[in-house]
Amino acid sequence: MFPQLCKENAEEYIEYLKTIGWLDEAAQKLADIINDENFVSKEGKSKHQVSQEYDKYLFYSDLNIFLRISQIMSFPSRDHHG
Repeated sequence: MFPQLCKENAEEYIEYLKTIGWLDEAAQKLADIINDENFVSKEGKSKHQVSQEYDKYLFYSDLNIFLRISQIMSFPSRDHHG
């Protein structure tokens, strides 16, 4: 995909990843931006704003994993006869 290849389009690619539900990948791309000393946001975001966005996606990613595990654990076992 083109936006992924062009550093200056990283924010557009992250938005795309969010729309398709790939929050883990979006968080990874945000981390790449944070760690790139030469990155300049096309949207005018500071490094601090990008860091806050990254923290938010890590939280939602972890929450999503927790909810999926909770759903799996709440299903009755097929082997259980009760």
